[in-house]
Amino acid sequence: MTIAFIITSVINTSSHNWTYAQRSAFTPEQRFNQSIGTIESIKRKVPDAHIYFIEGSKLSDEMHTIISGKVTQLVYDYEGDENISAISNSPYKGHGEAKQTLDAIAAIINSEIKYDYIFKLSGRYQLSDTFDYKRFLNKDPTFCQGKDESKSGSYSTVVYSIPWDLIPTWEKALFDFMDYCKRYASTGGANAPFYENMMPRGFDKIYGIHKCGTHGFVAVASNDFFNCS
Repeated sequence: MTIAFIITSVINTSSHNWTYAQRSAFTPEQRFNQSIGTIESIKRKVPDAHIYFIEGSKLSDEMHTIISGKVTQLVYDYEGDENISAISNSPYKGHGEAKQTLDAIAAIINSEIKYDYIFKLSGRYQLSDTFDYKRFLNKDPTFCQGKDESKSGSYSTVVYSIPWDLIPTWEKALFDFMDYCKRYASTGGANAPFYENMMPRGFDKIYGIHKCGTHGFVAVASNDFFNCS
């Protein structure tokens, strides 16, 4: 069984706020330390996994060296008009995550390693003691869901898994969401397109689980601790 983890990260956040809140209540140093915790939690819970760390900001030489030494590949994802627009300047939180995930998928494909499953874990969140990767090894994409059991509900994108053969469908869902963000912005839309609702709907079927085994501080409020253990 070969598994890859994508970590989407922006350690040095921009001054452009989300539609609903500030970008981050944490300093770059705090976000860096939280991200190291993310990496270490994967190594603890899935020791053989390959880790692709996708960073949407320029790091100091020291941060770059430390992260590079802990992951399979560190991919910089902050230069160029499209990255700046989606990751740094977009008011829609899911816009940058979709772009970073697409670039991570490209890096994985370019590695020429065929993984059985690819997991996406949001930067700064950690796999908790209750995380069991085997719960995510299903023929359909596996997402954590709330009380709403129907397809109309939204799914958490903090951590999820995609089987290798569904990468093309995954890429299409991400591109579709990015296109929606661009169209929405062009019409003066103020509220954020709901990534957690829209992106998973790109798949024909979803395997839903409860209690995904992750935790971490929500970026916009330093006292808001997400716990899905």
